[in-house]
Formats: sequence, C-alpha cells, structure tokens
Amino acid sequence: MNSLNEVRGLAPSFSCRLRSSITNKDKVSIAHTKAKRIITLNLKGGVGKSTFTAGLLSQLVEKGHKVELIDFDQQESSYNWASSVPEIECQTYNPALKSFSEMASTLKVSTSSDYVVIDSPANFSERELFRYLKYADYIVIPMQPSPIDLHSSLPLINNLIDQHLYKGREIKVGFVLNRVYQGDERLVNVQKLLKNFRQFQSLGIMSESAHYQEAFYYKKLIKSSNKDADLWQSTLNWMGANERNKQTELTASSMVDNEQVRQKSSDKKWALA
Repeated sequence: MNSLNEVRGLAPSFSCRLRSSITNKDKVSIAHTKAKRIITLNLKGGVGKSTFTAGLLSQLVEKGHKVELIDFDQQESSYNWASSVPEIECQTYNPALKSFSEMASTLKVSTSSDYVVIDSPANFSERELFRYLKYADYIVIPMQPSPIDLHSSLPLINNLIDQHLYKGREIKVGFVLNRVYQGDERLVNVQKLLKNFRQFQSLGIMSESAHYQEAFYYKKLIKSSNKDADLWQSTLNWMGANERNKQTELTASSMVDNEQVRQKSSDKKWALA
C-alpha cells in the first residue's frame, strides 16, 4: 500500500465481502426473486440518482425490510456507500452486452431480500434500457426542477411509453424532483409539465439538504427526519412498503385485545368463586 488513499479505496469492497455470509444456496436469479425490484433511471448524469437510491434504501431498512443494492453504474457511488452499511447487502454488476438469459443466470440476489434497488448509469442506449426494464417492477426517474432537465428526460419517458416490454407488464413509473431548494421558482412550471404524463406517478420533492450529503459522505444510513417526510411516505406507499408495518400493528393490537379478553374472563371466574 503506497498511500492512505489506496487503503481507503479498498475499504468499501473489503467491507462488503467481509459482511456477506450469503452462499449460492441462499441466492436466487433476479428473474425469479420474490423481492420487489426498483430501478432509478435517467439519461442525464448528476440528477441525484445515487442520493435518492441511498435515501430509499435507508427508509426501507428503517421500516424493517431486508434490502439489497445492485449498482449498474461503473462509478459505483451507491455501492461505495452501501458497502459500509451493515444492514444492506450490495453488489456491482455490469449488464452491458449481456443477453436476458445471461443476466438471469449470473445476476443473483439473496432469497431473504424484500426489496432490490438498482442504481443505473447515465447515457445508456435504447437496447440497454430494454435490458434494464426486463427485471424491474418499479422505475423511479429523479430529475432536477428545470425545463432543461425535463426535456433531457423526455426521450427516456417516451421510450418507456413506447416499449413493448413496458406495455406488456405491470411496471410502475414515478418521478422525483430532486435538489429542490426553498423558494425555487422553477418548481411550479416543471410540475405543470409533469401533469402531461398522467400514467406516471409524481412521488414528490427531494430537497437539497446537507442531511443527505453528510450521510452519503460518512457512509451511514440516512435517518428519518421531517425533511422530505411527504416524499418518503408517498414513495413507500406506492411500493407497498408500509404494508408490513400496518400488519405488524394490527397483529400487536389483536394480541393486546385477546390478552384483555382472557384477563377479564379470568377475573370473572375468580369473582364467581
């Protein structure tokens, strides 16, 4: 090792390998997993895909879900963050030039994962887009609140609408307006333009907050706060990620009610005696 930077450069990859105790027997093809598969997409770089990915994974972990990250992007920003977070399984994968059958046989995820989140690169081709959609149940398109960013995303959106694969499957598509600062005058105009795509869900607004950047820099989960609470609540509801919590609350409530009934019955028996 010639420098401290080289040591730091190796740390994320080592951390991920050290943490993972999952064997091939515990893995399943991405094509056959029961986990819900979410991919973040945008042709334009620098729109906050990796930041949104980290935020979404953190929210899912906080809700008690088992999650896994697959980073398609060669920059590996999401992977380098997730590899230091013990609650998240993670891997990198390059889908370039791979057929559907090759991806199905080589891209595997944990059988225990509830959600698999895929971070994609920018500037992908139409053929690559077709390949990405094959194994996605939800597509999130983060974009900045500017007409220029929206128009750069239009080719992607139009391709999604036109893709035969998309039309033939129940793939949900949602927008997230990212890096929005308070009083941003561009926001109203972009929101009006997005209403033209009524078949897609507008999930909400992600602020330009140091809260996200600090967690990404220090490689830790992005804890919940009042920041962007509406966005995350909307996104988790859209994905059905709050259903487990509701079921848990109902089960706990039912157990309390049953215990109260048993206690009243016992008290009544003692009173009669």
